[in-house]
Amino acid sequence: MVLCSKDCIPCCDFCIHAIHDKWIENGKEITGGPIDCKLGDDEHRAIAENDGYCSEFHCFRANEDNMIIV
Repeated sequence: MVLCSKDCIPCCDFCIHAIHDKWIENGKEITGGPIDCKLGDDEHRAIAENDGYCSEFHCFRANEDNMIIV
């Protein structure tokens, strides 16, 4: 897993691999919760639908300055 800090709590909502629900409301695109995973198998899809996390979790806030790999 790639975390953004020691306090990072993994969940699909913050993972770079997550595919989020999107819709238009009042002319603005709204991003909802995770509905699928770019890793593309049934196991990852089910984890994303339940906003869990897996060993491939990669926080979207992680960068070269704060990255923690566990």
